[in-house]
Amino acid sequence: MLVGLFGWLSHETYDIDSVDYSKYLGPTWKTELQQHLQNKEPDSMWISNHIGGFFDVACFLTGPTVPAFTPLERFRKVPILGYICEAIQCVWIDRGAPKDQLDIMVEAVAERQRKIVEEKQSYNPVLAFAEGVNNNSTHLLKFKRGAFAALRPVRPCYIVVQKCGIVTPTYDVMRFFDLICLMISSCTMYRAKLHILPPFIPNDYLFREHGGK
Repeated sequence: MLVGLFGWLSHETYDIDSVDYSKYLGPTWKTELQQHLQNKEPDSMWISNHIGGFFDVACFLTGPTVPAFTPLERFRKVPILGYICEAIQCVWIDRGAPKDQLDIMVEAVAERQRKIVEEKQSYNPVLAFAEGVNNNSTHLLKFKRGAFAALRPVRPCYIVVQKCGIVTPTYDVMRFFDLICLMISSCTMYRAKLHILPPFIPNDYLFREHGGK
C-alpha cells in the first residue's frame, strides 16, 4: 500500500563526519559527540520537519527506528489509530490547551526522556515536529519548546519529498480520503526520503553564545 500510494520511501543515516555543528556547539562538539556515541547513550528525542499529509508517519514507520510520536489528544479515541499510538508508546499532546496544561505536557515529555536516559527503560525515542505545524519545506519556522525543555541531546531529522505529477500530498485543508482519491486518480508519483543526522548535544558554548537568540 505504501509503495502504491507514495511511489518510494527511503532513509539515510549520517555519521559524525557528515555534519558540522561547530557554529552552534563550538570547537569541542565532535569530541563530546564521539564520547556520547562511545558510551552508547540512548536517543531520547528526535526532531523533524512536519510536511503534513502522511509522509511524516510513513517515513518514520519504515525507518531504522520507530519513534514514539506526539499525536493530538483527540486521536486517542479514534478506532484502531488510538490503539496503534498506544502500542508504539506515543505521548499525547493537546496543543490547544491552556498554558498550565501545556506545561504539564512538556514535563511529561521530559519525564519520558529521563526514563530513557537515566533509568535505561526500553522506550523508543520521542519524535517531535519542532515547529509544531506543517510547512512547505522551503522555510524554517520558530521552534516550539517541548522538544528542548529537558536540555538533553536531540537527534535532528528532515524529510524531503519529490513528486512527478500535479498533486502535492500536503494539502491538509482537504479531507484525508478525498486527498487519497485525488492522488490515486492523478497518477502522481512520489519519492520521500528521511535524513537522520547525528545527535545534537547542548553544551556551555551553545548557551553562552546563542542563549539569548
